Amino acid sequence: MWIGLKELRHLKVRAIGREVGTVDDALLDLEQRQGAFLAVDARTRWPGTVMLVPFELVGWPDLERGFIPLELEEERIRGAPSIRQDPPLASVIAARAAVAVAWQRMAWGGFVGTTSRGAPPPEKPKGDTAGGLRSARELDSYRVKLRDGDLGRVRDLLFGDAWRLRGLVVDTGDWLLPERIIVAARSIESLPSAETVHLTLTRAEIARAPACQGLAPDRESIERRLRIAEALR
Repeated sequence: MWIGLKELRHLKVRAIGREVGTVDDALLDLEQRQGAFLAVDARTRWPGTVMLVPFELVGWPDLERGFIPLELEEERIRGAPSIRQDPPLASVIAARAAVAVAWQRMAWGGFVGTTSRGAPPPEKPKGDTAGGLRSARELDSYRVKLRDGDLGRVRDLLFGDAWRLRGLVVDTGDWLLPERIIVAARSIESLPSAETVHLTLTRAEIARAPACQGLAPDRESIERRLRIAEALR
């Protein structure tokens, strides 16, 4: 079971009984190789509202009908406070969540951002914060380095059951003749720094990584390649 970030983005988000927005991003706990929060853009329904919903309350996407379900009733999130910001939320979501936005924990367990333009940055919320999390969209296009050299750039992130991060799709070629491979998430050595993801693998080991020139339409083939990548040592 897997789904790519690019496939996930812009899916409609449906609470129990009604659509509430679209997927904008995901916040990842890379130390645990796990999705932490789904960023839901609800601005078309409730102007100014962007929500961070814990993945524990997020069901598996229905790709045929183009939506992802939440285990929440619409009434429980209708009164969420607003967040004033220019779209898109994407590349600086983690920084905003930790510094520029006062994320309020709601009764249903998620966070909703609220801030005023020009106001001093609010304090970080206590307990679960986004300070140690990373935006999945922000990781897209990060450089990837092996222990003994450069590899390429991140082009997609692959999630599995329970929203664990299973792998990265890495572009190892140039702009004219790109070649893409799958790298298991367990190979990530440390939290990304300076827009770079460091892997535990060497050039010799990465040579056995499965190629991946396209994620659709053969989902079973990608699943087999993910398992090969996960078996690499």
